[in-house]
Amino acid sequence: MTKSLPQMLLILLSLVTIIRSENIFDKLVNRFSKPQKATISSSCQAAITRVNKGLSKNFKDLVTKSSTYQNDTSFPSDYSSIASTTYTKNELSPFTKVKWGRLNTICPTCTMFGTQNYINDISQGYLGDCYFLAGISAVAENQTRLEKAFVNPSINWGGLYAFNVFIRGVPYVVDVDDAIPAGKYGKASIFAGIGSDKSIWGPLLEKAWSKVNGNYERISAGQTGEAISFLTNAPYQYYNVSLLNAPSMWKLISEGDAKGFAMSFSTPGKSDKTVCSLNLPCNHAYTIIGTYQITKSDGSKQNLYKFRNPWGIDNSFSGQYQDASTYWSAVGSNGKTYAQQAGQTNANDGILYITDNEAMGAFNGFNIAEVRDSFVNSWYDKKGDTVASATTPAVYTFTLAANTPLILFVKTYDRRMYEQNSGCKTDYAIFKVVLKDSTGKSIQAVSFYEDANFYFNFVDTPLAKGTYKIEFYPTWGNVDVKDYGVVIQAPVSIAILDSSSKTSAVSPHDYSSKNLKPTVPQVKPVAQPLPVINQTGPAYTPNGTIATDLINCRNSSSFKVSNYNHYFYGSQVTSILDPTKKTTKSMYQIIYLLGTQKENIIFTGQVTIKTAVGGQISTAGTGMICLKSTSTTAKEDTFTCTCKIEIDFYPKECMVGILSPLGSSYSYGAAFQYSQGY
Repeated sequence: MTKSLPQMLLILLSLVTIIRSENIFDKLVNRFSKPQKATISSSCQAAITRVNKGLSKNFKDLVTKSSTYQNDTSFPSDYSSIASTTYTKNELSPFTKVKWGRLNTICPTCTMFGTQNYINDISQGYLGDCYFLAGISAVAENQTRLEKAFVNPSINWGGLYAFNVFIRGVPYVVDVDDAIPAGKYGKASIFAGIGSDKSIWGPLLEKAWSKVNGNYERISAGQTGEAISFLTNAPYQYYNVSLLNAPSMWKLISEGDAKGFAMSFSTPGKSDKTVCSLNLPCNHAYTIIGTYQITKSDGSKQNLYKFRNPWGIDNSFSGQYQDASTYWSAVGSNGKTYAQQAGQTNANDGILYITDNEAMGAFNGFNIAEVRDSFVNSWYDKKGDTVASATTPAVYTFTLAANTPLILFVKTYDRRMYEQNSGCKTDYAIFKVVLKDSTGKSIQAVSFYEDANFYFNFVDTPLAKGTYKIEFYPTWGNVDVKDYGVVIQAPVSIAILDSSSKTSAVSPHDYSSKNLKPTVPQVKPVAQPLPVINQTGPAYTPNGTIATDLINCRNSSSFKVSNYNHYFYGSQVTSILDPTKKTTKSMYQIIYLLGTQKENIIFTGQVTIKTAVGGQISTAGTGMICLKSTSTTAKEDTFTCTCKIEIDFYPKECMVGILSPLGSSYSYGAAFQYSQGY
């Protein structure tokens, strides 16, 4: 399979800071323990400059010996890591003042991979990176394949994690801390979310991808193949549905599924806020999970694609085989229901099924990434090639001891790693690759733009035993960094030699630190207590001393509190005889307790109490604000008390007591509202 021109122009993104693996943990930059001060500087090649700075020295020690959080100052927890201050489209400007939260604080009981299978761990947030999340979800279909990307998957108190990834076809190790943009209050991720089974690998990989490309804004929009290649180095191809028919499309995808390839669909349109065919969000990427051929009751076959929306919800999908369809309960001639044959369950989880004919009208394209777990990556890592040009090639050779199935490509830095503005990368590099045999005969040749993702495919027709020459002719762009990787993927390792018959320096991934864990106890952040409303204290009867009564009623078994999940409240009215005993008249004391036991709820409760003029008031809790108005006509006081509990407000409750004048009547009422806070 040879690709000569880009079939889809990738969205332009940039800026990067990563750690490249040379001696992994033995040579790491001592940056994590530094305070987070400076923001990321913006320049045309800043990302690539940081890529090549080398690794830190003490990552392993910080992971094992830190009892408190460490900070990655190369990708600080501020707006410069969300969007560039120099080159920006202001797409994420609403998050200028967002707070960052540490994942281990947001979810102390979370683990890297959660408790269930990985497919449902991905949940897209406010960032337009569905392609990336659908891509890593496609990799996660094979759990072993996904886990290879995680250098140190165990939770550590420093909050530091590293990942085995590929950049320009060459192995790198990227590290991040676990601070993520977490909304106004720093309590919940605003981009990729924590998995429903308390997994955190989704937001961590999203952060690593953002760091590689400079910031979160730079990773908006793209192809799922980029994400898959980032984790696996697999070449990928985009297919235009309009150039196919249902049988040919089914053949490509079903064969890819049988081979274990990572695949995805895409819908047309300009915004995922609009709806396309079958109520599928437009301009959106979906993970292809599998292909199924259902045996129907009459013995005929129905082809179904199983796919997943990275939003994690069905979004009113209206396909023939939607979850609520009666087709699923039908029994095929093989004695199994359609649901049993396809492994279908009825849940609002974003996992959907579509017929091969429906897919032709619903999707505009699909990606197939040729992930082959049995193949070995071999590479030549070329830095600063100032000699090769459009007329003078860089020459590399390799020798096959036997007929060998293989894939071969040359890859430069992704275009999104450069800043995209009038003073930076404004053109496209053009490359030519020629493969020749030992006699100098050209076997294949291709010219392509820099982001065309070309590759030579000799898997089905293995390359014959012998020595081969690779010629690389680059026409560089105006600001291109002249580094690239020459990559061969095959069942065996293959030495790639330069014109001096030398191989390049080896920069392997790290697979030896899977069991890296903290060796010291965690110094946990001090947690603010949440209200307890089990009311197990001794019975208590108010006596009209309001401040004391509030304290004694708070936990009393005599004071009943109702819990409505997102908020709670309790009220009590007590008749108190004239304490002077000069009259038989009574006073009435009204006590209210209201609040929430939820960390992420913004709660507002309002209590209105009316008495004759001269009522007394006392409050407990700093969140209660009371206003009194007096009506001379009605001769009454109205107390309007508002309890406003923000996310970071403690204690998360308010209490108020009103004592009516002697012989006075009273009335009272309350209203509550709440919203999710981010």
